[in-house]
Amino acid sequence: MLYLLKPPSTLSTSRWLPFLLLTLVGCGSLPHTTPNPGPVPFVRAAATGQQGVSMVALDATGPDLSLPLPPDGITVFADIARNPKNGAMYAITNSSLHVLNMQTGRDTLQGLLKVADMTALAFDLGGHLYAGSRSGRLYQVDQGTGKTTQIGTGQTTPAIAGDLAFSHDGTLYASVLAGTSDQLVTINVSTGEATPVGLIGFGQVYGLTFRGEMLYGMTEAGALIWIDRETGRGTLVRRTGLTATGME
Repeated sequence: MLYLLKPPSTLSTSRWLPFLLLTLVGCGSLPHTTPNPGPVPFVRAAATGQQGVSMVALDATGPDLSLPLPPDGITVFADIARNPKNGAMYAITNSSLHVLNMQTGRDTLQGLLKVADMTALAFDLGGHLYAGSRSGRLYQVDQGTGKTTQIGTGQTTPAIAGDLAFSHDGTLYASVLAGTSDQLVTINVSTGEATPVGLIGFGQVYGLTFRGEMLYGMTEAGALIWIDRETGRGTLVRRTGLTATGME
C-alpha cells in the first residue's frame, strides 16, 4: 500500500514518480508471510467483573478502559455477549437475561432463564444466542424473553464454569472445569456433546473471545491469555489488574 503525505498536485512529478515506480515494483516482489499468532494491538473486547464492564486491550500493554457505572450500582454478571447482527450487548446472571447499554452502563431485564446455574453466553455468526451451565448443559436462548431450550438430553459436557465463543467457521469453543487447569473443548451445537481439545494451563478461565482467527481468554484474576485452538494451550499476554467473570 502506498501513502502520499501530500496531494500529488503539490509534488514535483520528477521527484515522486521514480519513488512510486520503485514502490510498485517492490510490492510485487514481497514474499508471502504468515501472520504471527500473537496479540493484536489496538483491539479491545468487553469484559465483565467486580469492577463492572471494561474494554480490555488485547495486547501486551493496554490501556484498558472502564465503561460508565450505572447509578443504581454494579450488577456482577456471569457473562456477556454481543449480537453480531446489530451490535446489542446481552448479559446473564445465573438465572436472568439482560440487555446492556454500553453508553450508560444500565441494563434492562429481558426475562428469567428458568435455569439457576448459567455461567456462559455466546452468539453464533447468525445472531442466535446460546448459553452454558455449570451442570454441563447447552441451551439456545430467546433474546426477547429469556426462554431457554436445552440442546441434547442430560449433562452433555463437563461443567461450563468458564465461557463460550464461536469461531469464524462456526465452531463453538468452551472453557470447562478439569482440575487445577481448565480445558478447552469444542461443542456440537446440534447435540451438545463436547470434544476435548487440550488443557489450557490456567484455571478459572471465565472469559473467551475471538478476534479474527485468534482466541483470547481471561481468568477470574485478570490474566489475559492467548489460546492455541489446536492444542488448547494458553500463553500469558499480560495481567490486567481487573477481575473477569465473562467476556463478549
